[in-house]
Amino acid sequence: MREEYNKAGTIAEQAISSIRTVYSFAGESKTIAAFSNALEGSVKLGLKQGLAKGLSIGSNGLLFAVWSLMAYYGSRMEILIEIS
Repeated sequence: MREEYNKAGTIAEQAISSIRTVYSFAGESKTIAAFSNALEGSVKLGLKQGLAKGLSIGSNGLLFAVWSLMAYYGSRMEILIEIS
């Protein structure tokens, strides 16, 4: 991931340092396309990481929901046993 950011940073640095040349040759779209292509790998990796983190946090939330339902059901059963 760091390599993709380094590539994109290099492209941005070169474009900023020679902004007059980029502007005079109308190379904005080419520079933007090169910058976007350099970030494609990090975008794909970011999506994979986001999915993995989402599944992890979602399963943790589901676990807490099950625990709370078990505590509620257990307390209801305890109340019913004491009443009868």
